[in-house]
Amino acid sequence: MSTPYGGFARRATLANIYEVKSFDPNHSVAHLMGRVRVELLAALDRELSADPQLSELGVTSAQFVVMVRLVGKESRKSASDLCKELSYDAGAMTRMIDRLEKKGLVRRMRCMKDRRLIYLEAT
Repeated sequence: MSTPYGGFARRATLANIYEVKSFDPNHSVAHLMGRVRVELLAALDRELSADPQLSELGVTSAQFVVMVRLVGKESRKSASDLCKELSYDAGAMTRMIDRLEKKGLVRRMRCMKDRRLIYLEAT
């Protein structure tokens, strides 16, 4: 019998983690994780702009994260794959890929076996 959450039964509920009377959404785990993400991307933007070679390309932290996903062993990905991995909506990912393609950093490659699929490749 399969259970959700990667095979682990969920034992804790929000009521066990937070007390209703003292719950503050600004201190919730989800909110704090979101803040960490924002701070990490801002730090990455600063590093990218400080690097002479990367700053010439004008790559943002969000674009850099997409580019990192397109290099390495499992680099053959579609826009849909990236959306799932990075929690982006399809429209935002399409616009980002368009900008990366315009900068000459990414190209779209149609799959020869299934012409409906378009894979992305770092140039």
